[in-house]
Amino acid sequence: MSERLAALDNRHDRLVRGIYGLLTSLAELEDDEKEATRLLDVRDELFPEGLRAVTRSYLDQAGETAI
Repeated sequence: MSERLAALDNRHDRLVRGIYGLLTSLAELEDDEKEATRLLDVRDELFPEGLRAVTRSYLDQAGETAI
């Protein structure tokens, strides 16, 4: 069970870093300043704590999913 949990946590962290980085990169490549700002706003809405989301404990993350 702990191996499965660790694997899922690693995948979660990889996806957070990837999505955060993708939105940041797309904003950097965008010529339209309004669109770039929109991309960064989406990133910040998804990850209000930035990349700290990958360092939070399981207990800190508990209860953040909608039921």
